Amino acid sequence: MENSQRLEDELPRLRLCRQMAEVQLPENARSSESSGPMEYTSERRIGRMTCMMCLQNDVSVVLLPCRHQVLYFPCFERNCSAVRANCPYCNVRIEPSIRLFGPSS
Repeated sequence: MENSQRLEDELPRLRLCRQMAEVQLPENARSSESSGPMEYTSERRIGRMTCMMCLQNDVSVVLLPCRHQVLYFPCFERNCSAVRANCPYCNVRIEPSIRLFGPSS
């Protein structure tokens, strides 16, 4: 019984991972000119606050209890709010969540 519950809990995370693998990187995130280490720029720093699912929009939800900010709210609603999902970053079960409002909202 415990294994079936674990597998049921794991399924949303696996679906999310598959969706993330299918998403193509935006053109400005690809590095075709340089094969060496990428230079750290403010543009890359800002990119760290980009949704892990769509890779385009700014994060706008805090997942609890882990407090990770890795998803854009519409992506969270579409993929995590209806099912008992886990955080795509640390795999902790998401309980409540807090929508963020800021300059980009």
